[in-house]
Amino acid sequence: MNGFSTPFRDERMKILTLIILAVICIILEILMHIYLGVSIGYTHFFYVLLVLAAIWYQKKAVILAVFLAITHIAVGYYIVGESIWAPALRGAMFVIVTLLVAILSEELEGSRKQLVLEKERLQESEGKLKVIFDSIQTGIVIVEPETHTIVDVNPAAIQLIGVPKDHIIGTGCHHFICPADTGKCPITDLGYEIDNAERFLLNGKGEQVPIIKTVTSISINGRKHLLESFMDISARKRAEARLKETNDRYIGYIKEAAMRLKTPVQVVGQNIALLGDGITLGDFSQEEIVSQLNLQVLNMEQIQQNIRDLNETIIDGFGEISPASKKFLME
Repeated sequence: MNGFSTPFRDERMKILTLIILAVICIILEILMHIYLGVSIGYTHFFYVLLVLAAIWYQKKAVILAVFLAITHIAVGYYIVGESIWAPALRGAMFVIVTLLVAILSEELEGSRKQLVLEKERLQESEGKLKVIFDSIQTGIVIVEPETHTIVDVNPAAIQLIGVPKDHIIGTGCHHFICPADTGKCPITDLGYEIDNAERFLLNGKGEQVPIIKTVTSISINGRKHLLESFMDISARKRAEARLKETNDRYIGYIKEAAMRLKTPVQVVGQNIALLGDGITLGDFSQEEIVSQLNLQVLNMEQIQQNIRDLNETIIDGFGEISPASKKFLME
């Protein structure tokens, strides 16, 4: 009912304007048509009233157009004595023009409302995306592919890079997330695809931070951009390094244990074999047999002590060993 946007936003101002124009139209009808006998020309002013009414009130303005048409026909035919066809034609034009403008106004109003609705939906959608963009814990950077300039960055990426947002936006991506030479971009220049690939990020301190990186092409406002997302995997890399160090140390202990145990066990085995042969041949007396067995017992006790020493070394070197495991190794 309000029509499309006009300078006359206040409803009372609209009504007052139409009343004033209607009064002017009636005065012109009386003055020009009745007293001066002029039936054409002045009626063009009627269209100002009718067009405004049609814009503001759409098809309801047709009532005003019909009223003016009937008035004009009555004055021309019954008072002035004109042929009914001339004023009737002008009156019909009042109604037709008003109806056409009203239809156009309704179409424009519908389009305006649809645009407003679409704008609200777009703003709502952009708002939701902005919340997600700012809340997600994965670093996200939007890059303009032609200039390789960073155009947007989320808080997670800002925190990981360690530089204020206004210092990141407008900077070439190779300064932070793509530490490659200019002109050698893996995506736009070399045609590579990056999907969950391990790369390095340069933070504000110039330190290399290991990341898992994915690059996807997206369209923003009809223009192609690169969406680069990445996660800090420093903790995982440190864990892998600790695991490798632990494995290397375990291998070292196993090798040392093998060296400490192999020779004594071989010696004990050889001595027992010789003792058995001597007993079979009758080369040893009972006292010698007992003495040899006691000697081998001492050798076995030394082997057990070597094992205890190795276990203590393992316990001292690996603080994460559980109490149950420590007890098992020490007993």
